[in-house]
Amino acid sequence: MKKGEITVFLSLMMTVMVGLLFQVIEAARTNGVRFMTECAADMALQSVLAEYNRELLKQYDLFFIDSAYGSSYETNTPLEGHLTDYLDDNLGMGEGAGRIAKDFYNASCESVVITETCKASDMLGDVVERYAVDYMLDLYELDEIPFFSNERSVIEQKGLLGNRFEEEKAKNKERIARYRRKGKKKFKHFSIDNPADAVFDQMDPGIVLTKVTGSDALSAKSIAGSEYVSSRNYEEGDGFLHGETAATKTEDLIFQRYLVERCGNYVTRKNNSELGYELEYVLCGKDSDKDNLDSVVTRLLLIRETANFLYLSCDTRRCAEAEALADTVAAVCLLPELGKIIKWSIILAWSYSEAVNDIRILLSGGKVALMKTDEQWKLGLLNGLRMKTPGGDNASGLTYRDYLQILMLFVNKEERNMRFLDIMEMDVRCISGNDLFRIDRCIHDLEAVITVKSGWGHHIRIERLVGYQK
Repeated sequence: MKKGEITVFLSLMMTVMVGLLFQVIEAARTNGVRFMTECAADMALQSVLAEYNRELLKQYDLFFIDSAYGSSYETNTPLEGHLTDYLDDNLGMGEGAGRIAKDFYNASCESVVITETCKASDMLGDVVERYAVDYMLDLYELDEIPFFSNERSVIEQKGLLGNRFEEEKAKNKERIARYRRKGKKKFKHFSIDNPADAVFDQMDPGIVLTKVTGSDALSAKSIAGSEYVSSRNYEEGDGFLHGETAATKTEDLIFQRYLVERCGNYVTRKNNSELGYELEYVLCGKDSDKDNLDSVVTRLLLIRETANFLYLSCDTRRCAEAEALADTVAAVCLLPELGKIIKWSIILAWSYSEAVNDIRILLSGGKVALMKTDEQWKLGLLNGLRMKTPGGDNASGLTYRDYLQILMLFVNKEERNMRFLDIMEMDVRCISGNDLFRIDRCIHDLEAVITVKSGWGHHIRIERLVGYQK
């Protein structure tokens, strides 16, 4: 009887113990699958982040994944495919794993879905601006970055980008025209030989561009603007995913310096680019280098002619030279009262010729101060009226690149940023194997929902938000 009781007792105990053992084993398997899934997902996501576009890093020091991997896909399918492959490899279910039977977990990837993305094209280029600013702040101290705030104040206060010079020229031209009409009524052969007319006849930015560069020196490159992100329908993501914010006003000035350093221009051209004058494109958005340079030279002329006129009109010595010549011309015309009008005509022409010479200096890599001093003035009166512009240089002042950065202060931010995205697309497409590259497929941060199944009936679902944030 005792032996039988023990046998029954042990049988009952073994049933309980085996059931408990299986529960412990299953609990271990469940937790193990979850832990294995989390580790495999983290490694897979990090592997995907390691597939950043090398050209964007090389040329712009920015980390972005090309979610299409150089293909024509317009979805995240290739990226999800890469992530699935990495997960299967990490779970031991990838190609060449060589499994014969189920292991303890027998886990494999069931599905991968990219639910949210932060793309380079999001927020009209604010995403690229944000991360470019972060790069610049890692590279420079704030006081090492030129903002040109004083120059901006001078331009705004003195109206250097306004129409003051053109208004003065128009008023002067009308006064002289009135005297010409008045003289023809009195004298049959009356004429006014205004020494400034030779300059006024050449006041055209197109003439200036050819004069200071030579037609052979101009780039003939052009693009089909509709092919690039600023002009086509483009893909959008979900914006910032880690709580970042758009650049502040100060940070926007930092980004302008980044643009100046990364884009080629007329003086410093970038090799292997669709456009030779990239920074001019960012400013003006034309489809050809020549048109962009035309627009920039027009703006620079507006600044320089007005600044020169303001300086020259206050320079007593040079004003006296202009007045002496004007009085001589008025005396020949027997209209001494015309002297003052011709004087200002000469000053306007002289200012313009000096401005053309300034453009020549800038485009040859020299420096020109925003507001000149006596020592920085280059042209004498006769050379000014003959538009002889030999160029030259100054020990101090602003370079052509500095002027472009100053002009950027007066450009719409959204247009500027989207044109820069165009430049990024152009530059990357110039590299072999990147013909189909699109900046709106480039992802900085992403959120993925990953589901892993095991051969023992488990389904593990996890969400991960990863990216290149600090």
